[in-house]
Amino acid sequence: MPSSSHVGLGLPCPLVFNVATAPAERIKLFMQTQDEVILNLRKESDLQQRSIIAHAQLPYKDVQDCYQRLVEKEGRKSLWRGYGAEVSRYVLQEGIERWMRASHLFQGLRNMFLLNREKYGAVGWCIGLSISGTVTQSIAMVALYPLALLHTRLATDVVRKSKKPTPRPKKNQPKEKSTEAVKEQDNEKGYNVSNDSSSIEFVHLEESGSTLPLEEPTVKNEQETATEEELASTPILFNDEDDEEDVDDTEAVYEFDYKYHGIKDAYTQTVASEGYMGLYRGLSCVIASTFISRVGYVTIFNLLTPVLLKSGSGGWAGVGSFVLMFACTSLVSLAVYPFNTIAHRRMISGDRYKSSCDAAQHIVEKQGVRALFQGAEVALARSAVLAVITRLCM
Repeated sequence: MPSSSHVGLGLPCPLVFNVATAPAERIKLFMQTQDEVILNLRKESDLQQRSIIAHAQLPYKDVQDCYQRLVEKEGRKSLWRGYGAEVSRYVLQEGIERWMRASHLFQGLRNMFLLNREKYGAVGWCIGLSISGTVTQSIAMVALYPLALLHTRLATDVVRKSKKPTPRPKKNQPKEKSTEAVKEQDNEKGYNVSNDSSSIEFVHLEESGSTLPLEEPTVKNEQETATEEELASTPILFNDEDDEEDVDDTEAVYEFDYKYHGIKDAYTQTVASEGYMGLYRGLSCVIASTFISRVGYVTIFNLLTPVLLKSGSGGWAGVGSFVLMFACTSLVSLAVYPFNTIAHRRMISGDRYKSSCDAAQHIVEKQGVRALFQGAEVALARSAVLAVITRLCM
């Protein structure tokens, strides 16, 4: 979940930035959570007892592979899937934070954590300022966190390719023929078959000008001859000569569809399966990442900016501010990226993990620390773009 505050920018610039970089955000989410997506698909397949796979096949090797498969299978428009929830969350959270900063009630709450710089030093002042900002942002985040979770679920929702077998009748289906139909067919061929099964005689075929072979028919005794009822109850199977060979009696039909059809549907399914508390999975990691990012921004901008830009002037000052902004956003992004990964994986994992600490432990044990940084190159690219936009808007 991107931070709702970008240092040095107002509301329009970061909003446009977030919308413009939404495709990169969705790709980053897939790189972070693709293991959880695969586990979810396997779980759905077991519950529904049919094969369900991602149409844009998982897993993805790298960012380029993820982008190409998504565009090929789902189209370019899908790169902005679910971002309406993120835009709504961003605008509402920014409005709540501004109202809280202007409110006397929350102003007193913030002042509780602010420390005197001369008394507690620069470090104490930075920590107090970071805690104050984190408290303000966390209160707004608690109210709007479900929108962030729904955005993550919609963004990581892939088109599902499910196989649904449907019955198809065989072309060469055996047919039953009654005894009366057999008698009529024999009479047409030249046999005179009476109801008395013990008497059979040959007849002359005047139409064709030929007679059947003059052979004495074999006459069965009445004891050896089946009764009329037994003959009628015995089915006679035959195959039409023009029918083709037997084919498989089932035809595979594939369905392509998302699991969630909009924000409302994602909300309904999440509450139905996990309850209202399921809307707040991973919140602790997001609050922790907020505090770390606040500490990073406050430390770099308030302590290092005067030192780095002290000797700069003219064009060199502009270059220095750009380098400072890029270094700041990059370092902060890398510092909070593991927390971001755990939070997003918890958002879509359901009850697979007991807590965020349990999720981190499982991920590191099974996949290593590197799994916490999957897709980090996307975050660095967004940091570079953000640094450029910040320099232009300042």
